[in-house]
Amino acid sequence: LGLPKESIKAIQSALKNIDIDTDLKIELAKSQLAASLIHDAKTTLNEAAQAEPKRWEIYSALGIINDRFENYREAQNAYRRALELSPNNVDVTNNLALSLAQSGELSKAINILQEIVRSEKSSMQSRQNLALLYGLSGQLNKAKDLGKAKMMKGGRVKKMGGGMMKRTMLKDGSNGKVPNKKITSTPSFQDVFGSLVCEIARNRKDTVCITAAMREGT
Repeated sequence: LGLPKESIKAIQSALKNIDIDTDLKIELAKSQLAASLIHDAKTTLNEAAQAEPKRWEIYSALGIINDRFENYREAQNAYRRALELSPNNVDVTNNLALSLAQSGELSKAINILQEIVRSEKSSMQSRQNLALLYGLSGQLNKAKDLGKAKMMKGGRVKKMGGGMMKRTMLKDGSNGKVPNKKITSTPSFQDVFGSLVCEIARNRKDTVCITAAMREGT
C-alpha cells in the first residue's frame, strides 16, 4: 500500500506471536528497505538466513543491500550463494553482473550478461544492462545496436530479486563511472541510457513520457 512504516509495525506485531516465520522476516526486510532502514533490513535478513539457510531469496536480498553500502565483495558472495541454491537464476545473475561492474570488474560483468543474452533465458532487463555496460566500456555502437534491436520490441522491465528491486546500475556524477576503468573518455549513464530512450521515443508511437526515474537513472 506504499506505507512501509505501518507495514513494519504490523509484521513486527505478528512476529511476536510466533517463534520464527521466514516469509514474514523477508517481508519485514522488504518494508524496512522501502523505509530506508537498510541496517535493520540487513539484520532481519541475517536472522532469516540463520533460521532457514536454504532460501536463495534471502541471499539475493542481502546482495542488494550490500551493494547499497558499496560492500561489493560481500554482495557478490551473497549472490553466488543464492546461485548455489538457485542455479541459472537470471535475476540474481543480473545483479551479480552489475555488482561486478560497480566494483570495477567490467569485463567479467559483460561476459556474464553476454551469456544470458545469448541463452533462452534472455530478458529485457539483461539486454538493457548489457547495453549499458557496452556503453560504459566505450562500445557505444554495440550499446545502441543492442538497445534499438531489443528495446524497440517493448515489454515491461521485470523486477529483480523476488520483489526487492536491484537499484539500476549507475547514476550520474561520481557514482556514474565504473571505478578503476582504463578508459580516457567514459560516457556517463545519461549518455548511454538517454540516447537509447530518445531513440525509442522517436520511433515508437506508443511512447507517452519519460519518467523522473528514467531521468535519474533509477
